[in-house]
Amino acid sequence: MTFLNRYAELLSHGIELAEEIYELVRSSSEKAAVTQLAALLPITLADAGRFVRTAVDLFGPTDPAARALREETIEACREQRVDFTRLVIVGVMVRKIPRKYRRQREKLRSELVSHAMSSTLAELKARGDHLTRDLRRSLPDQPKPRPAYHCSATAGADGSRRITISGPDVRICRIDARVTTLAKKIWKREEGQRFEEAKFIALEQLISGSLRARTDGEETPMESIVHQPAVIITVPELNRERLIEDDKGRSWFATTDGAMLPLSEYVSMTLADEGWAVVVGGDHHVMDLQRIARRFSPAQKAAQVMSQVVCAAPNCSRSALSAEAHHLHEWHKGGTTSMDNLGLLCSSCHAKVGDLHGVLERTEDGRFTWRSPDGSTHVSRLPVEDLNGISLSLATTGDSTTT
Repeated sequence: MTFLNRYAELLSHGIELAEEIYELVRSSSEKAAVTQLAALLPITLADAGRFVRTAVDLFGPTDPAARALREETIEACREQRVDFTRLVIVGVMVRKIPRKYRRQREKLRSELVSHAMSSTLAELKARGDHLTRDLRRSLPDQPKPRPAYHCSATAGADGSRRITISGPDVRICRIDARVTTLAKKIWKREEGQRFEEAKFIALEQLISGSLRARTDGEETPMESIVHQPAVIITVPELNRERLIEDDKGRSWFATTDGAMLPLSEYVSMTLADEGWAVVVGGDHHVMDLQRIARRFSPAQKAAQVMSQVVCAAPNCSRSALSAEAHHLHEWHKGGTTSMDNLGLLCSSCHAKVGDLHGVLERTEDGRFTWRSPDGSTHVSRLPVEDLNGISLSLATTGDSTTT
């Protein structure tokens, strides 16, 4: 092997590295090549496996028709100097199409390679996901994802193992939504606990059944406060309300009409998520009556999930089923709790919304755009356009005779 000293250089010349790796495969076997690569290069066995599969996909045997298409793609890779990292991403996408559809696989590879160097890695993966889904739906037998569970055989250097599950999108989303909901109840955010750790504990306790007793009861304040607004209430002198303590130490509010309200009732009236707000002028006449609705209702969220499908942020494919409701025009700046002001963001993307990272907006045609601080905009796709009845029927009745 001579390419070890030129490894960094060859990474930027993907086809040359793929050729040398395939020569290693030809001189031994795929399994042996994976072991040798992991020993020679600063990569893991898993990465070595992806390297080998990428090389075999590009230079391994295939039928003459597919070979002609592949040769054109290889030449395009040379001309565009596509790096090996992008070739690996392309290869992962192509392998999601069954091997018997060789021509479709090569056409998909060619399409992705043509955009590889003009896209970021995230954009290339997002494009690959989109094209792969479209292609799979157009195939005659439309292969369905099969549920799978895999646990690593040995622990890593840090003493941890890895579990990987895969399956149909809807079923995985249901599992994730359940785990995420329970994790929010036990997340010790104030102690610096990572949310991913809380999700692991939630899954572990959900499987063992030990979480049910805790989540069926009432939340403690510390379990709830990390997920909801905390408001400091001062006694408003304008209405001449007074806080009074009785001989048992209980707090009461004496209102202007002589009524005595316990503290809990006063707080409920003051901070109700839904109700009415009355605006009274200086002459004590009612000037306006406004409906209060700070939080989006479950029905609003459900409707948005069905139309949005995935997180509203660009290049994010997390399901909207477990996403968080976001006021596009902020509530405290006058934004309404209405459907045209609602966007669903996964917890990761929701945490990035703001002046430092970007602002989520909606266009007139219902799409979402992410406006970055530098003024650039990134448009989110609308998967519902690909998943409606018309699109699906066209996909199943279209020309699918070529294989």
